Amino acid sequence: MVFNKLSLQHGDGLHLYKDFYIIHPKLRDIIDLQGIEGEDKYSTYLSMFITTSLDVADILWVEQKIWYEDIQSEWKFFIEKGFADAKEVYSYKVNEDGTRSIPSKTFLINKMLGESIGFFTNTSSEYIIDVDNNENITLINATKLDDNVYIYNENSFVFNQHFYEIGRRFLQKINWQGQQDHRVIHGGTRYAKKYILENEYKNRMDDIKKQRTSTVTLDSITSSLMCKGIPPSELWNLPIYLVYNLYYRFVQFENWNNTTHALYSGVLDTKKHPVNWEKINWSRVID
Repeated sequence: MVFNKLSLQHGDGLHLYKDFYIIHPKLRDIIDLQGIEGEDKYSTYLSMFITTSLDVADILWVEQKIWYEDIQSEWKFFIEKGFADAKEVYSYKVNEDGTRSIPSKTFLINKMLGESIGFFTNTSSEYIIDVDNNENITLINATKLDDNVYIYNENSFVFNQHFYEIGRRFLQKINWQGQQDHRVIHGGTRYAKKYILENEYKNRMDDIKKQRTSTVTLDSITSSLMCKGIPPSELWNLPIYLVYNLYYRFVQFENWNNTTHALYSGVLDTKKHPVNWEKINWSRVID
């Protein structure tokens, strides 16, 4: 799916159906999510939603002996996240005429995944698992009747595989999370892939142990934009896609400015170091 960049800069959400959307959060929405002790809930919710089996293939293999190629679909991998600490409950549908379906056993997905879906769809965080006769899995946004009983109706939001797949791509796009080129898929044999995964796991654990993190984060980008003259009162109301977009645009502009300054100052020998003007053009499309 190709998303209109003007719509992304404007902060438009992703329409699913009826009045349901994947929201496009503003920086203010993300700030409001922070816990009392500064817990980064937004990153947690985002990770729960967009992390695929390939992103954690090393952990799955080394810690759980789950081979990533054996995972049937990313949708089922996503659903599996909801089974950790899931609660067994009863649910039933209330029809338009007030009649009820027969209560059936199901599971209420765990709190973290429920909050993630709830935040990005602007719904409550309580989702029950529904499996039809063809074994198709959906998540229904239900209402708690008591500790063990949940109800829903024909207007309840149903989160399905299609919504998950387009929603994941949308959230990746607005948060500038590009598609990773996972090394493991280039392994020629299963042995080579195991070697790659075990090394990636070791590097991951080393990073955690040594507390190595990215040198550019959302808070540092926010600070950079303030230094560039964007007033905080305006910055907090920018959609998250535009926050990243402006930052990378400023980086592109600085590259252009530095190159042209060096050229006009006579310190850049374009014969020895040809300039790719298309690449450094400050107004070019940034992917």
